[in-house]
Amino acid sequence: ERARALADLRREIGLLEADLRVERQRGGAELAALAQRAAQLKAQIAATKAHVAEHRAAVTRANAADAGRAQAAARLRGAVATGAAALEAAIEQGLPYRRAERVAAVAQLDAQVQGQRMSAAEGAARLWRLAQDELRLSGEIARTATPVQLSADGEPRLVEAVKLGTVMLLTQLPGGGYGWLRRVDGAWRHDPLPPD
Repeated sequence: ERARALADLRREIGLLEADLRVERQRGGAELAALAQRAAQLKAQIAATKAHVAEHRAAVTRANAADAGRAQAAARLRGAVATGAAALEAAIEQGLPYRRAERVAAVAQLDAQVQGQRMSAAEGAARLWRLAQDELRLSGEIARTATPVQLSADGEPRLVEAVKLGTVMLLTQLPGGGYGWLRRVDGAWRHDPLPPD
């Protein structure tokens, strides 16, 4: 019986050794697969790091370009402000024909540019168009109804007028006579024309 028990134990040991060899082979294969996967992951990590470095460099270049564009836009906003102030001053000094509307258009444009609700480039283009409109007005002869302050202490009244550019405004007075606007001591004054 002992011999039989010993033979059973040897057989069982043989089976366990066979199982152990299989498990070692399986573990070795898994270890090799894991090592291969680790090598692949290291390669992916290296590629990702290189990709991230490229993107960081691209972001840095883009930020530098944006900073340059921002500086250029700030300089252009300053130029628009200067141009708008000059155009407003010219309108204020000129013939008081729809002056409030014209000054308001320039001021609104400047406010939009300075408030960055409009790009500086678009604002510069629109300011140029407003300046061209002022030049066009200076050569325009038109018959119109416009408010004119007929006396120094009176309220503006709507009168029929002929506008000769931005040089002269001839008016037909409510009583049937005629008058004209002229610049006296830096201010515009309405004078009636003699009846002859």
